[in-house]
Amino acid sequence: MAPVLVEYFSTGLVSRMPTWILATALMMMSLLAFTAGLILDSLARSRAEQLRIHYLSLPALAHAQPGSRTEREKRKPARTADAA
Repeated sequence: MAPVLVEYFSTGLVSRMPTWILATALMMMSLLAFTAGLILDSLARSRAEQLRIHYLSLPALAHAQPGSRTEREKRKPARTADAA
């Protein structure tokens, strides 16, 4: 794009119109891709932050003490030898 602009500013004419059109189209596509990348990056960061906030709102899990029974073990009836 720069050689076409230099020629335009020196002569006031654009003799290589297809080159200028291609350079302009590539520049517009690169700006569009850059903008889309910024948007996607900010969305990914905000979703990760929302997930962290959600995890922080959950109650902490209680750690079982050695030798203590868990709630599931308390609700489950004990198996006896004659029940089998």
